[in-house]
Amino acid sequence: TKLVGFEKVTRAASSGGEDHILCHCERGGEAFSVKTRFLVGAEGAHSVVRKTLGLAFDGKKFEEEFLLCDCEIEKADAAESGGRYLEPGDMLSFLDGTLFVAFPYKWGGYRIVMTRSEERMGKEATMEEVQKVCDLLPTKLAVKNPRWISPFRIHSRVVDQFGDLERVFLVGDAAHIHSPAGGQGMNTGLQDSYNLGWKLWLACQSKASAALIKSFSLERQPIGRTLIRTTDTAFSAVAGSSVMFRMLRSVMFSALGRKFLLPEVERRIPQLVAQLWISYRSGPLALSVLPRKFFGSWPLQAGDRLPFLKLEKGTTTLDLVRGPHFTVLFLASSTAAAEELCSEVVLKQLEVLKEGAGLKSFLLSCHQDCRGPPGIESLAIADPADFKRKFGGITDGMLLVRPDKYIGYMEALGMKSRLSEYLERLFKP
Repeated sequence: TKLVGFEKVTRAASSGGEDHILCHCERGGEAFSVKTRFLVGAEGAHSVVRKTLGLAFDGKKFEEEFLLCDCEIEKADAAESGGRYLEPGDMLSFLDGTLFVAFPYKWGGYRIVMTRSEERMGKEATMEEVQKVCDLLPTKLAVKNPRWISPFRIHSRVVDQFGDLERVFLVGDAAHIHSPAGGQGMNTGLQDSYNLGWKLWLACQSKASAALIKSFSLERQPIGRTLIRTTDTAFSAVAGSSVMFRMLRSVMFSALGRKFLLPEVERRIPQLVAQLWISYRSGPLALSVLPRKFFGSWPLQAGDRLPFLKLEKGTTTLDLVRGPHFTVLFLASSTAAAEELCSEVVLKQLEVLKEGAGLKSFLLSCHQDCRGPPGIESLAIADPADFKRKFGGITDGMLLVRPDKYIGYMEALGMKSRLSEYLERLFKP
């Protein structure tokens, strides 16, 4: 089935109809239409949804041209090559004027990605071209039996907003494309989808506020733009052919660079690629009600991802939030604090979450004898020092965790509650 286009249909309230999207599709040469309340464009860089909305896909195209080849590799034996290399499952990378990376397949072959020389740009890709680069490697390789070979260029682009902010949305490559540095494309698309998914679930129940729907683009578009900037820099540093990037690589892989610079890069890259740095603190769905700090800021605030914390019974905080539901975590240092936090007023305010995406409630404490009211499971924190480091000394309070594992609302005990105000941001009156 192929989407050809769509139109937004607005019905007057007096007509008794509903606003909807009319999608025009094709299948097997036959045209037909589909009526839907919402439309999500997840059809890649050439998105029909994006083009129909008329959204600009601003960015750039990298000057370098690349070649992709899926083939078999025949290597010399260890004795002839001077050592063991490219064992089953191993990846091979080489960089000396030319970028060459070979990724292993389970079927025994390899995917080769390499830069093309200036004289080969724009011409048909051949196995002879691949072999010529292999001949530059310090190990002897012969490529054969290609299953796929093709040249490609890399684009770096992002839209200004991820849809029309009402009924039509963009996720993944339809909204942003970038270099493959770090392999972050799939993770970013999945996070786009999860961020949008729980909001659309509430919208399909006619419970989501307009602000909740609009928050998807307001939260994810800045992430897409940041990703474009970081992957551009990383890819240019690895594959760029300018004098500046050649000098950068020379310094990085020099004796001093390997001793002082490379370890720091290796430490930071996993954090960047894992995308655990992503925060929505400045977004419309983050509300922190915490005491003022005169020096620095609280390490954990609304908008941040819920930290990993070990609990009793072999569980963790991530186990508690697994699933498409909201989660309330009450933090208490005593039974008296637990009773104040879990008051009838607070629990009644949270009822709206149970009627929407669902709600699970837990009480966490560093004290084994601290227990919450009936219906709220109490769990002891296994490592109080880790808790203090990650939560910044907030021993009594509450966290409302969204279905996508980000903290939406955070309140310290003793502060004037704004929970009802926050829930109004999510739900229709």
